[in-house]
Amino acid sequence: MPALQRPGHRAFERTARVELLPSPGPERAQAMNTRFKHTRVKSASHEEFVRALPCLICGDNTTTEAAHISYADMRYGKFGRGKGQKEESIWVVPLCGHHHRMQHDFSERAFWREHEIDPCRVAAALFIRSQDYQTALQILEHAKDR
Repeated sequence: MPALQRPGHRAFERTARVELLPSPGPERAQAMNTRFKHTRVKSASHEEFVRALPCLICGDNTTTEAAHISYADMRYGKFGRGKGQKEESIWVVPLCGHHHRMQHDFSERAFWREHEIDPCRVAAALFIRSQDYQTALQILEHAKDR
């Protein structure tokens, strides 16, 4: 038997120890999962920027509010908000007060379907181009493009 495969040899002992380690228990597995917890993105400057834009639906720029998109959409890695939590700053679009109320008065998905707009796509594009007013206006102009 070669020296590396004999009990008592250092290399054999190291290899044997690695092979004999027990699999992690449920506590360790849970700890490993929580280590990579999703952190929410909050940006007051981006939300203020969105409030300076015209309404995504009607173009009114006098009463614009930063409207949060509350439903989950995993096509964009959007988890949705938890109970009692505000949505992330990434997921905001500019809406006038009237359309913001309508967004929350009905099914939010139905509201956006009726207006033929994918709000997550628009919100993500606005976040990428935050503080670039001219590009943001073009994003809003092309919001209904498929």
